[in-house]
Amino acid sequence: ATHQRGVNTKEEGRAFSVTMASLVPSATHVNESCVVGGDIEAVWAKVRTMTFDWSGQVTAATVPDVLTVGSLVDYTYADGTTQTVQIVEMSDLLHFVTYQLVKSTPALTFTSALFKIRCYEVTVGGPKTFVEWTTDFSNDADATVMVDSRFKKHEGFKALEAALL
Repeated sequence: ATHQRGVNTKEEGRAFSVTMASLVPSATHVNESCVVGGDIEAVWAKVRTMTFDWSGQVTAATVPDVLTVGSLVDYTYADGTTQTVQIVEMSDLLHFVTYQLVKSTPALTFTSALFKIRCYEVTVGGPKTFVEWTTDFSNDADATVMVDSRFKKHEGFKALEAALL
């Protein structure tokens, strides 16, 4: 059964509008990974821009000229959804970026999401890179959100691999 109700909250000056979905509990951590052809610097160069121009899902991205912790990035997706994320952690040395969702139109069925993409050099049989993409959702995200997240990560990995060719 699906329960629908709107929730409006305000946190640290950011307004959120949330539509609740299923009341069925599920794990709220999604971790997917793959190995892509290409050395770590080439892969990291694609990921670090935060444009996701290689993904096929993002049709437009507004990224600051200098991307640092605290930067806001706006995305428009093929389905018309717009979202803003904030960079909360980034390391060129360790090749990872962590970002959180701060705004979405239309409203999502969960309150929050924290994402991390990390690249590791494959040291045998290279040049290849192991890419790990994780998301931690708030506990109001249901199983449908988890499955959708996994599917989108799999599509993203395929697109990243193709962009490196």
